[in-house]
Amino acid sequence: MKDKKTIIVFLITYCLIASTAIAGHHTEEGFFTRDANGDGVVSKGEYLVSTEKKFKQMDSNSDGEIDRAEYENSMSKWKKKHKKYHSNE
Repeated sequence: MKDKKTIIVFLITYCLIASTAIAGHHTEEGFFTRDANGDGVVSKGEYLVSTEKKFKQMDSNSDGEIDRAEYENSMSKWKKKHKKYHSNE
């Protein structure tokens, strides 16, 4: 069970990092989205809140876990949303 949670945390972190690194404006957009109080820095608390929101979005059946189908569905939606940046995939 601990290994499963580690994998889930890794995948979520990877998704968040990848989603903000695709293009320059996404990096800026991701930063300002996470900077909830607008003070120009993202605190650990702000980052964790944004991570929790992303986890809840990915956990479509709200069971507190992201299975492979939920992960793949989330990645598919993300790629469709950012299609112009993934035209070579």
